[in-house]
Amino acid sequence: MDVDQVPQATDRAQQKASALPAHLRFPQPNDSVEDAPNCQLVRLAGERGYQAALESELDEANRKYVSNPARLTVLELPDIQQSDDLLEIGASLGQMTVELATRAKSVTAIEVSPRQAYFLHERCKQQELDNVSVHIGGDDCRLPFPDASFDVVIFNLVFEWCATRLPDESFQAGQQRMLNEISRVLRPGGRMLLNTKNRYALMLLIGKRDPHLFNLRFGNALPRFIANLLTAKKQKKEGRLMGRLYSFRKLNRMIREAGFETIQNFWLAPEMRFPNHAVETTSTSINELRRKAPTDIGEFRSTRWIMKFLPAFLVKHLTPGLCNVATKPS
Repeated sequence: MDVDQVPQATDRAQQKASALPAHLRFPQPNDSVEDAPNCQLVRLAGERGYQAALESELDEANRKYVSNPARLTVLELPDIQQSDDLLEIGASLGQMTVELATRAKSVTAIEVSPRQAYFLHERCKQQELDNVSVHIGGDDCRLPFPDASFDVVIFNLVFEWCATRLPDESFQAGQQRMLNEISRVLRPGGRMLLNTKNRYALMLLIGKRDPHLFNLRFGNALPRFIANLLTAKKQKKEGRLMGRLYSFRKLNRMIREAGFETIQNFWLAPEMRFPNHAVETTSTSINELRRKAPTDIGEFRSTRWIMKFLPAFLVKHLTPGLCNVATKPS
């Protein structure tokens, strides 16, 4: 055998031995499972460390997105216990996974992007987190785990993107199936944290652009048929929309249809990605937050001004995001 071929064969054997469980139904040619272990982000993480890889490969906005500690505020809501087996859907680059591993007995992380999954796997190895297992999957809005496997499911800023890879199903069908799947894999009495964007967020109602609808002003807040008419050409040229948002009432109905019994609704302020505060959407809690942080309750100057005068009972319908903790019946 050619000497130059020996290291390559060894590398392939090691790569196969360390391969992550993959459950993708609709693989993406620009982000394949086969290429992921050797992609730039994963390679740099192995050579120089995960932190250096993030600093090298992400721009400033995305570095903030994955490193801002305010993102962890929502993890106080589902009452995670040290004895819990936890599932994180859409783990991305591990911005929450690492913290979750310190709070639960075990963390199973599933990520649709193979390169992000392999980066997360490398990051957990470097941080010596032996209670985390990483899977690649979820593109078909199904979970490759047995019934009643988990005590808590974390589903943070992922629901709106669900079903973007389904070729022949509606967004709602895929998103409802994912909620049903979460209910299935939860044990009786298990909790789901679901944090997603709001169709009727103030920012959309006043005409801000919606990244889930080709940056159309008002975006998902428009009646569906009007939004489809305005984006028909772009849908034909660029393909499927980048997600689907729901109203407060509609999302609560979908959660209940999945078999959840109790739903607590929370307001994350100043905005859902980096909240400093998380309070239940009762009038008492909302008014208390207004007294406590009067200048810290909106993402934009315009929405902060409107939020000051918005009746408390309307806040849950118009917040930037819909944050819920839902409990499966015992």
